[in-house]
Amino acid sequence: MLRNAVLIVLLVATVPLAAQYDLGGAIGLHSRKLYSRQVGGHSSSTFSEMVRPDYNVGLLYREKHGRRTNLGLELTWMRQEFQCRYFNGGLAGGTSSSVHVVLHTLNFAVLPEVRLGAWSEAVVRFGVSCGFRVGGSKTGYRSEQWPYRSQVEVFDNDVPDDFGGELRAIFGFGFKVPTAVNGGITIDPYVAYGFSSMLKVDPGSRSTEVGLRMGWVFRCNRQGFLPWLDKHTPMPPDGPNW
Repeated sequence: MLRNAVLIVLLVATVPLAAQYDLGGAIGLHSRKLYSRQVGGHSSSTFSEMVRPDYNVGLLYREKHGRRTNLGLELTWMRQEFQCRYFNGGLAGGTSSSVHVVLHTLNFAVLPEVRLGAWSEAVVRFGVSCGFRVGGSKTGYRSEQWPYRSQVEVFDNDVPDDFGGELRAIFGFGFKVPTAVNGGITIDPYVAYGFSSMLKVDPGSRSTEVGLRMGWVFRCNRQGFLPWLDKHTPMPPDGPNW
């Protein structure tokens, strides 16, 4: 009788864990470095006066139904400010630009996490992030020099159409400090590497970044995305025709 009661209590206590996720928000600081890509021809780019650190704000979704691994999703707005000089052309001439850029991007990240213990709140995260330009400005000029033709275009808080988001790989750690029954503070240091280019014209750019984010999450005892997806995914039919 006592054994059955213990089993019932354990079952009741563990069932909600299979349908839990954390939902919350975070703010952070990041320090990014931008470099020119090495390409053929006469294109070049240099980055300077980069604001470090700059800031970001995001929303967090982190499932907690797995004992070891779980899904994490993030939607983050990031700001970056820098000076960029870039040239594209050849021996006969080309286009030279010098602009001060303030860039706003929206980044969606898929970050699976691995617990450092069976039910530990400390995790290792790794995944990818895809960014899109959602705002910003550029101030400076673009100069075109060709045989028998030259012109100068001046920018004053124009759309930074030569710049955009990146596809990045992210690796980091996560720590949660409980502050309430269903809430807690998150501390998330990370590093990132940009696979694609923030500068959308030749020669392009590559980036590295380190950052620290802190936030607050609320534990929801509801079905998460992966359990819902597993429940609603059609099963393949049995038999030799499959």
